[in-house]
Amino acid sequence: MNMTTAAYFAEGSRTSYVWGAATTLYCLAAALACGCTDIPFLILATINAAVCSLMIFAPGSGPFSLNKFINLFILIFFVLANSVQYASGACATAFAATFSRDAYLLFQGLTFAGLLAFNGLYLAVYFPASRRRGRSLSRTRRKANGTRLVILSAAAAVVIFAFCGFDIPTMFSRGGWQRYADSSWMAGRQEVMLLFQRVVRPVPACCLLIGILTGAGSRRIAVLLAIALAASFPTAMPRSLAAALWLPPVLAVAGRYLHRDAAMLLMIFCILIAFPLLDSFRYADEGRDIEYGTRYFNTLNYDASQMTMAAVETDTVTGGRQLLGAVAFFVPRRVWPDKPEGSGHLIAGMRGAAYRNVSMPWFGEGYVNFGWTGVAVFTLVLALAAAACDARFKPKDVCGGNGVISYGCYLILIASILFLMRGSLMASLSALTGNIVSYVACCLATTRRQSRTHA
Repeated sequence: MNMTTAAYFAEGSRTSYVWGAATTLYCLAAALACGCTDIPFLILATINAAVCSLMIFAPGSGPFSLNKFINLFILIFFVLANSVQYASGACATAFAATFSRDAYLLFQGLTFAGLLAFNGLYLAVYFPASRRRGRSLSRTRRKANGTRLVILSAAAAVVIFAFCGFDIPTMFSRGGWQRYADSSWMAGRQEVMLLFQRVVRPVPACCLLIGILTGAGSRRIAVLLAIALAASFPTAMPRSLAAALWLPPVLAVAGRYLHRDAAMLLMIFCILIAFPLLDSFRYADEGRDIEYGTRYFNTLNYDASQMTMAAVETDTVTGGRQLLGAVAFFVPRRVWPDKPEGSGHLIAGMRGAAYRNVSMPWFGEGYVNFGWTGVAVFTLVLALAAAACDARFKPKDVCGGNGVISYGCYLILIASILFLMRGSLMASLSALTGNIVSYVACCLATTRRQSRTHA
């Protein structure tokens, strides 16, 4: 470990390590509370939780980063949820599945190897990239037209309201929104529906983010916030979309004002408390019981680790066909009838599941495409991309419109990374691309270039 890497973990307050230790102990306590007595499994899971927590609360890495969010995903989905499922003997998949003790031990062992490989590669690339950034980074300062921002946001809101027939209750309920979409003239027109969801619906939130990053003024930001809340209320959309739209503005503010650990503690709160609450709106008026606490980790929402285990157990390798389908997500099925389905859909179909809209994590995608070689390649790509992006962007560097397009896209990527990591790749890549296209289009329509500065 060189001195730069040492500083990454050594600078700052000891409070960061207190939070890291508390997070690790929570994962261990959750497994013990669910009745886990397997000492080797507990040791592996606790070590993995400690590694994730160390990276999440590393003092020298700023309030948030792609690396922090990726480690957070692994902590919650691959360590905590997997431990609860093993201890409870629960099946979190859409099909009947029973995994042996050896399968769980193997999964935690592979998770440990993956953590070392990902974080080791990340740190090896991050510091040289940070030094190069200081010499080569150029930014374009852009100034937003506040009137255009409000007009564009309001116009998009009118379109969104018109889509659901100006039915106010529908605007605040995911279940109501979906029932309306299924029963309206939009039913059966999947391409139009996806275009609306991916490009039009994000516009008010994108305008809000632009206003924050360019310093549009408190009054205009308040107006943009009110419009975005009315048009894109979090309870009226899937949690992945709600996070992609609302987390970037939160992070834009958090990067300037919140304490180093506050942003990640807020994310942990959202995953453990807020997301289960939002899930209740998915089944509004359907009489379904909503699970909370550790029981929530036994639901289909946390099938990521068991879906990966199922892919390995069935030795499902497609030779890159799934990746081809994900990259060509924009090609309609009526044009490409044999277009590959999502990897989670593929595994669920092989296991006879009736419900197939399930996840397949990033590392599982690597296995389904190219076997263990694919897992290694996907880990390498993830580490290189995360290190390059994190080294380029710092919250304090973006002020008054500097780098507003690229930094906004970075915030959207961070907000979408949990969905991208959970998968499946085809659905998450489609959503991420749509959000970024919408944001860039909003930037080009409402801002103008002022000058170019060099850091």
